[in-house]
Amino acid sequence: MDVMMRYVMMFVMLVAIGTGGWGHTARAQDLNTDMVERFIESLPGIIALGQNLQESGQAAGFQDALRPTPESGFTPYSRGAAWLENNSPENFNAMMELVESNGFSDVQSWARTGDQVMAAFMATEIETMSPESRRMAEQVSPEMLAQMPHGVREQIEGMRVVLDAVKQVPQAHIDIVRPLIPLLKEKIGN
Repeated sequence: MDVMMRYVMMFVMLVAIGTGGWGHTARAQDLNTDMVERFIESLPGIIALGQNLQESGQAAGFQDALRPTPESGFTPYSRGAAWLENNSPENFNAMMELVESNGFSDVQSWARTGDQVMAAFMATEIETMSPESRRMAEQVSPEMLAQMPHGVREQIEGMRVVLDAVKQVPQAHIDIVRPLIPLLKEKIGN
């Protein structure tokens, strides 16, 4: 559970101190190696945009928008981009220029690609989790959740959303993303 949560938080933080709803789950689109590579290449610029959010004091609101919930699903890049469009137009415009310079037609296309890459990446990470950790997160009853402190409850709910999302990831997406994970980790400095 620690490995998965670390990567969820890493990406939420990357986006929060970096970029990102337009959907409950990542909208299906054909994913190919070129799209994934272009998305990964955009990440250093996205991280730089995140520094702008921190410096302008907008990072906390942005992080709240990214938190996966049962209502919002696991679409961190789409939700982050939507938040920027509504709350930080200058950063949204900078992001638009950045993603277009990386070959995407618009921010929404880039964000949907990011959501799918992240879900496929998380699917590969969850494979390394112990079965008991996965079971624990999946089997927490609503009654148990209600008794947990607010922060812990949010983390477990978020993890369940991620677990549900990765169950829906097409194997073809995992197969495309898996060989690019070292490049992805390199670009985000991990």
